[in-house]
Amino acid sequence: MIDQASVWEDLSRRLQAEPMIMGERNTPENLQNLYLQNRAIAQFDGQKGIIAFVALWPTRVAAIHEFGSIWVDSERRGHKLGSWLMDKVIALAQPADVIFLITKNPAVIHLVEKHGWMEAGVSDWDRIIPLRLSCGPCDFQQESKPCAKQAKRGECSLFIRR
Repeated sequence: MIDQASVWEDLSRRLQAEPMIMGERNTPENLQNLYLQNRAIAQFDGQKGIIAFVALWPTRVAAIHEFGSIWVDSERRGHKLGSWLMDKVIALAQPADVIFLITKNPAVIHLVEKHGWMEAGVSDWDRIIPLRLSCGPCDFQQESKPCAKQAKRGECSLFIRR
């Protein structure tokens, strides 16, 4: 079991250094708690610590989860670890659960499209995943209701697992 504080501190630093990952919520405590609650997958390498990670972040509705914080160590990218992470973390949810992702990262968009996720249009966004569950101030936009504005400008996209 991965529970050493230094491993989670290192992962937190690495996630926060990635420009396309929301850094604020990726504290060592949050990451470790998600893992211990069986809401995250971490690939561990005995020499480098955690080399790949993804989480199902909880929302205010138990059956709706945000797929997020997907990360693979730069030296390990291009070896299908992202696909492996996706398969493993999806298996943590119940079959009827809704899993969504909001991103503007081209690599993540490619990954979810490859796995058959559906992109929601701006007009359907609030109907599919209520903005109160999916949006709020984020690292990219600090306004009180940023997502609708960003989605309309095509800066962020909402994807739903089919």
